[in-house]
Formats: sequence, structure tokens, C-alpha cells
Amino acid sequence: MPCASVPKATGCCCTFKTRPNWITLSTRRCEALSDRESDIYESFHEIHRRRQAGEPAAHWIIRSKHDRKISPPEEDQARATQIKAAVTAAPILGKTRLEIRSKEEFKKVKGTRKRTVRQARTAELEIRACKVELVPPPGKKELSPIQVSVVLAKEINAPAGQDPIEWILLTDFQVRTLKKALQILELYSWRWTIEVFHKILKSGCQVEDHPPEDIDRLRPYLALQMVIAWRIHHLTLLGRECPELPADVFFEEWEWKPMVVIFCGNQAALAVPTLGQMIIWIGKNGGHIGRKGDGPPGPKTMWKGMAKMFAYGELWKALNHPP
Repeated sequence: MPCASVPKATGCCCTFKTRPNWITLSTRRCEALSDRESDIYESFHEIHRRRQAGEPAAHWIIRSKHDRKISPPEEDQARATQIKAAVTAAPILGKTRLEIRSKEEFKKVKGTRKRTVRQARTAELEIRACKVELVPPPGKKELSPIQVSVVLAKEINAPAGQDPIEWILLTDFQVRTLKKALQILELYSWRWTIEVFHKILKSGCQVEDHPPEDIDRLRPYLALQMVIAWRIHHLTLLGRECPELPADVFFEEWEWKPMVVIFCGNQAALAVPTLGQMIIWIGKNGGHIGRKGDGPPGPKTMWKGMAKMFAYGELWKALNHPP
């Protein structure tokens, strides 16, 4: 699912834009974003215990996997006793729109893999939120109940044959308004971007293959590799959003000049290419074929292509600036 960024209010409805301007980063606040595999009650309880004890603890937003039991309010014991029923019965805070890209995938259905195609569309989502008290799982009597907020974003009027988009998010943030619910959805939508960054860090930079044994060496090693992974990821995204920019806003002269010679020939004027053109060349270096339906180069072909680009650049510097 594509990441949506800033919700822009338009009456009772909101539209996701592309750049975050409401997020204020703080060096004193840590936020953990996780998918459904992190829906673990013991994790919620440990963070709650740390916060109650005054110890450092991250705020968290986790997509719900289990329809957990909740404690009904004392004043209304007949109310819903599970998460999904409770948040579905909550009043609608508002609506928002989300651009959905087409996607082909295989899902397991009764033990067999079934091909499904997600249709590209603009989905209209209803937003609901409520506060619940989670009941510890069976056999976990030593754990205490925990109060969390639940945010539901569910697509309405989904096209025929398409599964409606539905996110149920659990968080320790207080969610009482549409604005806050949209902020929670916005933060969660960055999860995939963060996962791609870690994929580049682990698979592209291979930080897990040869880690230094000394902690004093490990920290600067990881810091340097994270800067490299950030640059690859940032370049991949920037090339899609601003392909018309000149390449020298991102690349040094010794990086883009040899690419011009390689792909345009020795007789070509060494004019600064566009960022979009550099992305195409780097992608080809990394194995991106560039057919009509292939789309732009992804992070894997980008990190392979940039490794070759650096090798070309070192040779360029040696030939043009000998010691």
C-alpha cells in the first residue's frame, strides 16, 4: 500500500498529500511502528510497566492481528467485549481518501495459493476511534489489563470483487479527534518506508555479514552504513518525485560525468543530466531492464548500480586528477 502523508482537511473529509509537515521530531520521543506480527500482549504490558515505573519507553502504533477481548464498561456490561465490535460501534469521526496502487500478489486460501489483483483506485475511508481496556490472554493471569486506543480506517463503497481496505490500529496515544486519528494513520503509513530502509541496510549494505566485535567499533560502523542506506533510499524516492532536477544537486561531478561518458559516448558534451536520467542509468547498472511495465528502479537495483557508479567515479578521478 502506498504511503500517505499529510492529511489535509476539507470540511468533514480529508485527502492524503505527499509530504509530512505536521510531524515534529523530538530527540526525547521514540515511536515504534509495527505490523500485525507485533500484536503481542506481553509487549504492551512491558511498555505499560516501564511507563508506570518512570523508565524509558517508546510510544507505539501496531496493526491489530488478534480480535482481543476487552473489559466492558461498568455502566454498560452489555456492550461489546472484543476490539473489532467495539471500534465498529464507535461514532464516525470523519472520512479521508487514500490513493491505492494496483498490485498483483498470491494469497493462501485454504492451503492453496490464489492469485489476486488489487485494483488501482481512490479509496474513501471512514475513520472511527475508541478507548478500550484489553483483557490478558488466557493463562496470563499475572498480567494486568491495559488501556489502549483503537483506530479503525475502513473503505466504503469498495469496487465489486475487491477486498475493502481495513486497518485496525492499536496505540498508547490518546485518540479523541479526527485530527489525531489521521496522525496515527499517517505515522503507521510510514512503516513500509522504514522497512525498505532496513532492507537496504541489511541486504544492500550487508551490516549483519561482518559486524565488528568491539562495541566501540560497531557504533560508528552502523552510523556510517545507515548514512549510506539513507542516501540510496532518499535518492530512489527523490528521483520519482523530482526527476526534472539537475543531477548535481545530489551527485558530485566525479559521480555523474563518467555516467554521461558510459551511456552517451566519449564525444558527448558533458552537460549535467537530469536526476531522472541518472536514476535510469544507475538502474541499468544494477540490472534494471526498464521495460514499459517495469516502473522505476527499486532500491535493490539502485544499490547495485551505485556500487558500480562509485567504481567508475574512482577511475575517473584517477585518470583526470592523477596524484
